[in-house]
Amino acid sequence: SCSVITGVEIRKASASTPLGAGTLTYIYTAPSTYTLMWTTSNGAGVPVPVTVDGTYTLLDGAGEYVIVLVAMSMLPLVGTFPMTEAITVYNLYYQEMPRLSAEDHLHRNYTGTGVVTPTNPHGTSLDDLSGESLTLLNEHQDVQHCNGIWRGSNSSLFSIQVVTAPVADTFHVTVPTGSDLYYVNGKKLDAIDLATNTIPTPANQTAYYYEICVSDNATMEYCQKAYYPTPRTVTGTWIVDMSPNYPAGTATLSVSAAGPGPWDFVWDGGPVVTVAAGSASRAIRLYSSDGVHWIDLWVNTSPGGFDYHLPVANAFDIITINTSLTDGSNEYMQIGGLLYWYFPTAAKWTLGYPPTDLARYAVDKRTWGTTGTENMSTGALADLAYLPNNEL
Repeated sequence: SCSVITGVEIRKASASTPLGAGTLTYIYTAPSTYTLMWTTSNGAGVPVPVTVDGTYTLLDGAGEYVIVLVAMSMLPLVGTFPMTEAITVYNLYYQEMPRLSAEDHLHRNYTGTGVVTPTNPHGTSLDDLSGESLTLLNEHQDVQHCNGIWRGSNSSLFSIQVVTAPVADTFHVTVPTGSDLYYVNGKKLDAIDLATNTIPTPANQTAYYYEICVSDNATMEYCQKAYYPTPRTVTGTWIVDMSPNYPAGTATLSVSAAGPGPWDFVWDGGPVVTVAAGSASRAIRLYSSDGVHWIDLWVNTSPGGFDYHLPVANAFDIITINTSLTDGSNEYMQIGGLLYWYFPTAAKWTLGYPPTDLARYAVDKRTWGTTGTENMSTGALADLAYLPNNEL
């Protein structure tokens, strides 16, 4: 995410984008003209108008590009324009030391009993995967702690559905069937224990955010990640998502309001996000002062009863944040996030968002087809042991 030009995330760069320094330029012209431009050592590209939230392709002077994701509600409206931000382009795949296996002799100059091809440069066959080699391969997979759902699994695997109930909602998770597979902490699993599908009602009647995970023991787990104080003053808002492994502690959610809007929201000293009077209820992303950690906050702009209409005056709440199950450990893989709050008008505990609607949903946090590329080559295990189906 950009720290100067807020509301813009760099998502992708073309393969031939020059390495080194680049410049993202942003121009705002009142009342509603927004423009982005990308410059590298190839020169400046053509300015691109920004009209709606979404992705945009920005070209440099030679036609190389970056793809950016824009949230218009977070774009700066004050400051000196043109506004620029320095972007450094790296080659993430360069390594001075080969590290495709636990021991180097497994991949250097040895050839197996199979046929050497461009996709099997060491001629490895299943006959070679025994004894020491298979031990090293298992160690490699376990050490690298890969998490993810096999991309050949059913697309509904681990999807979460909210089940409404008179007193307290529950939730249902789609279990593995047939050839469905998933990996947690390097373990290949094809079933799950769904003993836990009800979140016990908390002692305090306020709003909570839960992270839903699966473990390397094939169990479903959850943790209470964040919650408002009791009573809360920033009413009409609910945390529905947070950046991964948000640090434990406390953070301040504040709103500046006068009557029926507009409302200026700030999270933990970060940039202001304004919600206009008369705008639709929706989720807004609020960044903390470090420009890295964020929350997604559901904002109810419709009038309503106690606890679910926005404040008419300035207010703030101290939000408590707990440690995630996934923090510092790959023994858990998060599959979703769920808002859980006490709805006073309905006199019940309610799961999912939009929080006051009849149909409510979980935030989908499933990870598909990954072996944790920050740690290892995606193809290392697939090429050695899992041909031809490339499970990860």
